[in-house]
Amino acid sequence: MLYRFRQAINRSWFGLWTKEVLGTPPLVIRDGELIIFSMISHWDVMMYLIAIKTLYRQLGRGKIVVLNDGSLKNTDLSLIREHVRPREIIHISDVRTGPCPSGACWERLLCIADLVPDAYVLQLDADSLVIKEMPEVEEYIRNKRSFALGQIFLGQEIYPMSYVSSEMRKKGTDYVEHVAEMNFDQLEGFEDMKYSKSSACFAGFAKGSFDRTDVEDFSSRMESLLGKRWHEWGTEKVTSNFIVANTPGSAILPFPQYVSYYAKPEIDYEDSNYLHFTGTHRFKNGFYIRMARQAVRDLLYSHLENLYSHPASSGPHRVNKHFQDMPPQKSGAPNPPIDPGVRG
Repeated sequence: MLYRFRQAINRSWFGLWTKEVLGTPPLVIRDGELIIFSMISHWDVMMYLIAIKTLYRQLGRGKIVVLNDGSLKNTDLSLIREHVRPREIIHISDVRTGPCPSGACWERLLCIADLVPDAYVLQLDADSLVIKEMPEVEEYIRNKRSFALGQIFLGQEIYPMSYVSSEMRKKGTDYVEHVAEMNFDQLEGFEDMKYSKSSACFAGFAKGSFDRTDVEDFSSRMESLLGKRWHEWGTEKVTSNFIVANTPGSAILPFPQYVSYYAKPEIDYEDSNYLHFTGTHRFKNGFYIRMARQAVRDLLYSHLENLYSHPASSGPHRVNKHFQDMPPQKSGAPNPPIDPGVRG
């Protein structure tokens, strides 16, 4: 209860300190055989606008598809349509899950399975931030290679599934993701399979690399081992990791250039290319808010440069004069207020 209250307070602070993103221009969509896909909730909208705009600033192309988790309000949908111009917004109730679990992000993976036969699909979580150019991502998309975001433990390489199963048994935890991984050696043919304990929050799926039958088959096999536990949160991530690891030519993004934020002092997160701000650590030390504010200012100044170069192109999204005189925020600038209960 207290955690949820703190998260709500921090989300409100985030929206307050990053609202300048609403003054940035809408995306100019450039089509290609690339779809950028995200599942969005009401609480994610401001984070998503920053995530997709910082990503698109680097990639500069791709059709956008959004999965509404059922909580988006009309005002949220209007903002997304105005700023992001998605090709399609799918409501979660329209996604058939078949033999797979419902909820817990399963609709997200199944939507990707429906899209990937016709395009390269890039899965982007709303709590992402692209700081720099992403040459590895560009290379993987260009060469039609799938990828996943690396994690610290058993997530920076693609391993034989038997090795992951053995290592996870040593940990002996009861979290369903770990229980699933412990039991990989019960799957028929596991000796020839691969796996990486990577993250599904930022992943690339090469065109034609898998389809719904692959997802449904793996899910059914795992459910036969885990029973009702397979319907718990975390199993969609296991399936996504399995799909990527067993796609020929797949790769794990280099760590920590692409990294989830766990507020570890030994990692220089400011030097990363891509950051994912995972739930319990998202607002620690005010780092996400500070980096997001800097990213928004970069977007604003980029727009101003275009206005100065092409003054006739200015329109309803012209940046307020208030921002024209603001210097970019330095990385050492004071943090905005945050809930002391979630400090690292």
